[in-house]
Amino acid sequence: MLVVGVIERGGGTLYCCVLFFDADGNCLGKHRKLMPTGAERLIWGFGDGSTLPVFDSPLGRIGAVICWENYMPLLRMAMYAKGIQIYCAPTADPRDSWLASMRHIAIEGRCFVLACNQYLLRHQVAPDAPNALGDAADSVLQWGGSCIVNPFGEVLAGPDYDGEAVIVAEIDIAAIGAKKAELPALAFSYTPTAAEVVNNGHTIQVNLAEGGTLTLDGVPYKLLQFHFHTPSEERINGKSYPLVAHLVHKSAEGKLAVVGVMIKEGKINTALKEVFDNLSNAEGEKKALNGDLKIADMLPSGGYYKYTGSLTTPPCSEGVRWQVMKQPIEASKDQIKAFQKLYKMNARPVQPLNGRKLEQS
Repeated sequence: MLVVGVIERGGGTLYCCVLFFDADGNCLGKHRKLMPTGAERLIWGFGDGSTLPVFDSPLGRIGAVICWENYMPLLRMAMYAKGIQIYCAPTADPRDSWLASMRHIAIEGRCFVLACNQYLLRHQVAPDAPNALGDAADSVLQWGGSCIVNPFGEVLAGPDYDGEAVIVAEIDIAAIGAKKAELPALAFSYTPTAAEVVNNGHTIQVNLAEGGTLTLDGVPYKLLQFHFHTPSEERINGKSYPLVAHLVHKSAEGKLAVVGVMIKEGKINTALKEVFDNLSNAEGEKKALNGDLKIADMLPSGGYYKYTGSLTTPPCSEGVRWQVMKQPIEASKDQIKAFQKLYKMNARPVQPLNGRKLEQS
C-alpha cells in the first residue's frame, strides 16, 4: 500500500491531494484537502467533501487527513465513523504541538496515526523562490517531525528532526480491537505457598500447593501452576516480550482461567529468584523450593486485557478465560537467558482474533 501527496490539476484549479495505491500499483482513489490553509487559498481549490475515502487493505482500514484538516473535529469524526485503523496525516507543520495533536487523534480515534512532514533545505527549492528562513544552501526550511503513534497515544517512532529519514514501527491492528470497558479490578487472593519446579519437556512449570484464588464474576478459580514461554505468545500494541508467565487457574466446575504477565529485561526479579535458581535441563526432574513462594509479588499493577480464547499448547482447548496484564514485570538478563538456554523458542505463534471480543480496562 502506498499513500502519497500530490498537487492535482482539475476543473480549472489545483488541489492539495493524497493518492492511494494498492500493492499492484492500482490507484484506489484520492482525498482532496477540504480547507486550504492561509495563503494556500490563493493557489488551491477547496475539496467538496466527496473524497473522504477509507480503504480496506491487508494492513487494515486506511485513510488520510491533510495538515490543518486535523483540527476539524467533524472531519475527524467522519473518519472514525468509517472505521479508520491507519490514519495518515501528511503535514507541513513541524511544531511541537503537532505531535501532541497526533497523540490526541490516536487516542480519540483508537487508531494508529502515521504523520509525515518533509525535511527541506534551501538548495532543494528554486533559487528565486522568496523565503525568510535563510539563503544559505543548507538553511532548513522544513525540519520534519514525522512520527508513528499507537492507539493509546504512545509514540512508536519519531518524531525525527535530524534530516531525511525513513521511520519504521511494527504495528498490531488487533490492538485496536481492544475496546474500553468498565472491567472490574482483578480479585486476586494469592497466598504464599510451597512450590516445586519441573521441566516438563515443553517449558518450565511451577506447581503450587495452595496458591490461592482469582475470582471472576463471583466464581473462584484456584491457582494451580504457572509456566513460561519465550518469546511472549501475546503482543501488546505490536510489541512482544522476551518472556511471558502464564498463571493457570481452575474452577470447581473444571473451567480454566489464565493470567498472562509479560516479562521484560531489567533488574533481577526477587519474587522469581528461587524459580530461576532451580531450573533443570533434565526433562521430568522436579525441584522443591525452599520456603514459600509469594505469587502476589510477581503481579504488576495497572489494567488488563480480557478475552475468551484457547490454551496455547495442544490440544489448544477453547473456552479459556484470558486476562493479560498491560504492564510487564522485570527480570534480569541472566534470569531470562537461563530459561532461554533451556528453551530457545517454545511459543505458539500469535493468533488472529477470529471474531473474539477483546476488551481492556
